[in-house]
Amino acid sequence: MIKQTDAKVLCFDHVKPKRYIVNILLQAANEQSVPTIALPHGVYLYTNQFVRIGSEEDSRYDKYHRFDHIITQNELHREELCKEGVDRNKIFVLGSVRYCNEWMTQYKKILPRTMAVNTCGSDVLKAVFMTTRFAYRIDKERMLRTFELLSGTEGFETVVKPHTRSGKEAKVYDNMPLANVADFSSVELCEWADVVMVIGSSILIEPLKQGKPFLYLKYLQENTTQYEDLGACWTINGETELKEALVSLRNDTTKVPYTDEGVNRFLCEIIYGGQRERDVLGDYESFIVSHARK
Repeated sequence: MIKQTDAKVLCFDHVKPKRYIVNILLQAANEQSVPTIALPHGVYLYTNQFVRIGSEEDSRYDKYHRFDHIITQNELHREELCKEGVDRNKIFVLGSVRYCNEWMTQYKKILPRTMAVNTCGSDVLKAVFMTTRFAYRIDKERMLRTFELLSGTEGFETVVKPHTRSGKEAKVYDNMPLANVADFSSVELCEWADVVMVIGSSILIEPLKQGKPFLYLKYLQENTTQYEDLGACWTINGETELKEALVSLRNDTTKVPYTDEGVNRFLCEIIYGGQRERDVLGDYESFIVSHARK
């Protein structure tokens, strides 16, 4: 395939070589001196070690040694990889294609619109809860109790968007007291909502860019995050704080305890790799072209 297409470079996401036929492709590329590049498929946000249950084994970073070049969105992820023994010289910080302005503008042009503009009265605030996969040290039982709390909170219409890759976990959401909106786009849900609640998913970047109030339900996970370190969120440490925050937002959705400065600092770091308003898509293109086999 590489010979037939005269491929000059092979691009993957941060995938394990044992998945699918990745190992065979890497071997073939190596034999033919075709460079391989690992591109980020998500956004790395966590500041603690061992983010996932069962991730304590040392082999979890072995996959990165197989690629010639590795791109990360931010310095946080590069430093994490270097700390685990990945060669610093092969890691490059280029920002997040997913959340750069150019792609977000294009994405919203092609996004199928499936939601009604309003589903409740103007005196009711719309809220969406974006969940995270349970393997990311989530307190599932407490999360389910939070659903009960939210269902009884007057003045709010709250819906739940299970994580896109929930898999078998999706059945947990079958009998909850809140509407399950798994079939709707997360971007469209953030546009619809007046308030967005998140545990650890990178979708939090969407409401921040839209200027929507963002509640980080820290009490539902054991991990720590970059957005809390940079003061880019309303950190909620328990059910009482959640109820108080919702009451406050009901009175004024613009009154939040975090600053525009903190949000902008976080977005600069996570989207532009610390270089404000860089041409992220252009930098990715230039990198891939310049590192292709001549």
